[in-house]
Amino acid sequence: PLLRQIHQADGQPLTAEQNRILEAQLRTQRELLNSLLQGGDTLLLELTKLKVSNGQLEDALKEVNEATHRYLFWTSDVRPMTIAWPLEIAQDLRRLISLDTFSQLGKASVMMLTSKETILPLFGALILVGCSIYSRRYFTRFLERSAAKVGKVTQDHFWLTLRTLFWSILVASPLPVLWMTLGYGLREAWPYPLAVAIGDGVTATVPLLWVVMICATFARPNGLFIAHFGWPRERVSRGMRYYLMSIGLIVPLIMALMMFDNLDDREFSGSLGRLCFILICGALAVVTLSLKKAGIPLYLNKEGSGDNITNHMLWNMMIGAPLVAILASAVGYLATAQALLARLETSVAIWFLLLVVYHVIRRWMLIQRRRLAVDRA
Repeated sequence: PLLRQIHQADGQPLTAEQNRILEAQLRTQRELLNSLLQGGDTLLLELTKLKVSNGQLEDALKEVNEATHRYLFWTSDVRPMTIAWPLEIAQDLRRLISLDTFSQLGKASVMMLTSKETILPLFGALILVGCSIYSRRYFTRFLERSAAKVGKVTQDHFWLTLRTLFWSILVASPLPVLWMTLGYGLREAWPYPLAVAIGDGVTATVPLLWVVMICATFARPNGLFIAHFGWPRERVSRGMRYYLMSIGLIVPLIMALMMFDNLDDREFSGSLGRLCFILICGALAVVTLSLKKAGIPLYLNKEGSGDNITNHMLWNMMIGAPLVAILASAVGYLATAQALLARLETSVAIWFLLLVVYHVIRRWMLIQRRRLAVDRA
């Protein structure tokens, strides 16, 4: 029907020869369009296969790296520091900036904000942060009411401590959840390796950020440490003196260290990564020294006192461990120092968790003892 509507320039119908040529051209056009559609489908299929293969390759590389860190963590992985190390830092920093850093981050951010898989978790995390900010005044009033009842025979109950523990953890969680969501969004921007490496670093710092923010909530004047556990306020304030440094310095440094470990086969680990690790160790030594001066016990003797030789030895080992790690990284054992220091700090985190559990149980026993004394009286 379309052929019948086509005429020559003077309005006359097409001749038989012209119709034959037109039909041949239309047939060729249809064949080309079909070939183009088939090629597009094949291209999409190959891109999907490429993405799956790329994910499998990344998983295999992660398994190889984990096996290497597990079985060969004691071997040297970077060159020892020399006089030219500051020059290497400057050169690698220039190369890092020349990797189109800001352009990749911008494109990854656009991809994160336009993808349904990442925008929904990000939006949910922002809602949680908003709810946390809005409910903070109610949480403060709850802490004041709970602290006023602690120590009173007729009003003090163990569930006050449990509720304070639960709500403190809940209030401290939205910001780490948002931080984790940002890391997840950057890791999903797979066409941009720098953004993926930054996402890995952000995700790796979530547990530390969460623990530090929970401790800050526990350390409020009406919080768990002071009002419920009865810890001296001056000691708690001294222990939390470097809270802002932990958030503003240690967390970004760990993020940068993990980014350099996952970027371009650890190309920058010997220079920028080692610099970040040395700064982390220095900050950890300062924080550990502050905790020791605050009088927080690592070991209690039979009298329940932390003033003993074993406690002082443990604290000195904790302070000296980051300094030994700095020396090990300087002579080339960067991965070994990272692995051993991470295990040591994980042990300290587990010890702190057990310390909180111990004081929760101790408070329950104190309340039960007080009730028995009142019943006997």
